Amino acid sequence: MLFIAVRKTNLIAALFFVMTGLSLATQAYAGCGEIQPGIQKIIDEDRVKLKIPGLQVSVTCPGATAPFNLVSGTTTSDGNVRVQTDHLFQIGSVTKSFTAAIILQLEAEQRLTINDDIGKWLPKLPDEWKQITIRQLLNHTSGLEDYSASTAFQQIMLWNNGKIQWAPEELLKYVPNKLLFKPGTQYHYTNTNYVLAGMIINAVTGRSYEEEINSRLIRALNLNNTFYWPRAYDETLKKRLVHGYLDYESLGGARDVTDVNMSFANSAGALVSNTNDVNLWFEKLIKGSVLPPRQMDELMSLVDVTNAEPLPVSSKKEGYGLAVMHSTERFGMDGWYHPGQTMGYGTIMMWMKCLDIFVATTVNRFNGNPDAAAVTRDVVTYIQKTLDTGNQCISIPASSRPEFADEMKLIRMDR
Repeated sequence: MLFIAVRKTNLIAALFFVMTGLSLATQAYAGCGEIQPGIQKIIDEDRVKLKIPGLQVSVTCPGATAPFNLVSGTTTSDGNVRVQTDHLFQIGSVTKSFTAAIILQLEAEQRLTINDDIGKWLPKLPDEWKQITIRQLLNHTSGLEDYSASTAFQQIMLWNNGKIQWAPEELLKYVPNKLLFKPGTQYHYTNTNYVLAGMIINAVTGRSYEEEINSRLIRALNLNNTFYWPRAYDETLKKRLVHGYLDYESLGGARDVTDVNMSFANSAGALVSNTNDVNLWFEKLIKGSVLPPRQMDELMSLVDVTNAEPLPVSSKKEGYGLAVMHSTERFGMDGWYHPGQTMGYGTIMMWMKCLDIFVATTVNRFNGNPDAAAVTRDVVTYIQKTLDTGNQCISIPASSRPEFADEMKLIRMDR
């Protein structure tokens, strides 16, 4: 997850990395039409309550040919341009699921295995890193530290107002050679893992990560509102991009951070998209049109986020797969999901497995809280109450569900 931590020093160092109107598509919604007005009411209320300038929510119901898309608010905090369904948001660490999928496609093509040591593909890495496996990168058990947690990296970003164009190799200079723990023995979420995964994709294919994500996934799946953009935004893209706000009192209130060069996020988080495409992507990934069965099993093979032990899907504990997460309790039912945060945006994509409903949410404000997840929780709770009338899917009562505030403890960058 991409998110920001703010520290008070002589210079305020920001941790970089951490994602009302009604617009309905014309496709059939397979019996879910009755939930649309209720969801619209929820997102309008949550937007005001959480002080979010603008947001999108998309929902795909069983049998539907496309998501239905709902919006609320404006593209800027002080403007009157209303958010539309084709507006774009940064989606942060949702990018990781694309990166993991490419790696697994390469494995299906027998060009690598996820049990390969990363030193096989990146021989110039520090010796201490070479025995880490690709799988350990993808499930965050590598032991590597996060480059974006480096004080030196934070200060450089701050002094240059986030305008630097970064190459992935330059980001690795801010990662200590010494590992935090022996690979495979603990779980520690870090963006360094997915920068390295992008470099492996380049090493295996001889093509850039950008070429691979565009040809294999974005164009192949007709994700026409999704763009990998590891550079300064051009004017065409900026016209569609909702402004993002980093909102801390210690920074003097909401700061527009739309123009930060997202090359620092790289293959761990530089995608922009809308919830329509995010929902389409997650459905295609989960339903198996992206990966063969063996690689799907690997994608959904979980480790316990408290101790990195293998975790069965039936467990009530939180589990991390290969850029997908699983919980039977966080949503009150069996749910697969992944969040994403950047400096001014929040995103979450999820699959309500029992009801076979996909939900994606994006917001354009970050203040240290997972607002996109909070909105999603309210939407999911409403869908459950409305459609699961026999309570066949609920695993725990709504009153005892864990709040999403602890998401920052589960997937975090600050130590």
